[in-house]
Amino acid sequence: MTARGLVSLLLAAVLVACGGGEADRSDSFQEPSEPARVGVLPTTTAPVRTVASRFEFVDYVVVGGIAGVDDHLKVYPDGRAVYASRGRVVSFAVPQSTVDALRSALERADLPSLPPVDSTVAGSADLRAFRVIFGGRSVRFSDGTMPPALGPAVEILDRELGRAKAMR
Repeated sequence: MTARGLVSLLLAAVLVACGGGEADRSDSFQEPSEPARVGVLPTTTAPVRTVASRFEFVDYVVVGGIAGVDDHLKVYPDGRAVYASRGRVVSFAVPQSTVDALRSALERADLPSLPPVDSTVAGSADLRAFRVIFGGRSVRFSDGTMPPALGPAVEILDRELGRAKAMR
């Protein structure tokens, strides 16, 4: 076997051992009982209404600020939820009425019509950064720059985040 062939074989073995080049997941924690389909949803420019049937989860991330927040919340359509922060992982249930209200608020927010990243705010260590992923669309913003359309959904997500943080 040539040296080039050996390098290719070793590279293939390393890729398989390291996950075979899977798409980078934004999650920094392992979730119990993942749904059957895991991974990055395709990005679409279609209105959220048309992809709502593909609703697999809502991912809400809050990081930064003076306190150095690092909160990750994922809510699934069946009411399962996972909160993770600095190695602490809490699984809990969200009432179906809350899941329905969250889905409705996110559909009304029309994520495809929102800019994916707020470019009006200069980075600052004092500001928290937020990311909401729903229906394959991601929106990022900082303290004080949340798109108004996301307000009702973020209110629900913040309430569930607070519940999760209070759990022991």
